[in-house]
Amino acid sequence: MSGLPNNFNPLRHDCEAKGCWNKQYRPQIEFFYHALPRKLTMSDIDAVAEVNGHFLFHEWKSHKGPLPVGQRILIQRLTEASRAIIVVVVQHEPGNSEAVENIMVVRNGKFGDWEECNYGDLFERVKQWAASADVRVVSRREAE
Repeated sequence: MSGLPNNFNPLRHDCEAKGCWNKQYRPQIEFFYHALPRKLTMSDIDAVAEVNGHFLFHEWKSHKGPLPVGQRILIQRLTEASRAIIVVVVQHEPGNSEAVENIMVVRNGKFGDWEECNYGDLFERVKQWAASADVRVVSRREAE
């Protein structure tokens, strides 16, 4: 779709040569369970991008049902912390991240509705977000 070579992976992990990343290399964040108060646990973020101080987080799910309560609170508070932070919850077919079916956008602590969205649409939305974040900084610098 974007002209990248087959199997391009910026994480540079070769599953065929090194085995399943999730089984062999995933940080054991559950180790920190007793370090946090009130049965809180750490959460992993599936993807994040930063453009000129604007942050786009992706959380990928295999269903479009409700998020776990703790993750919902985390996402709400994260997006309330700054207008420059957006979280997109991406619902896709399990085992096939390219089979995107729906997304939910979270801004300023507010969860949007699920919207139909395919992989190409999501690509375009990320591209638009990046262009918008880039323009905001250029415009602000020009105004100074």
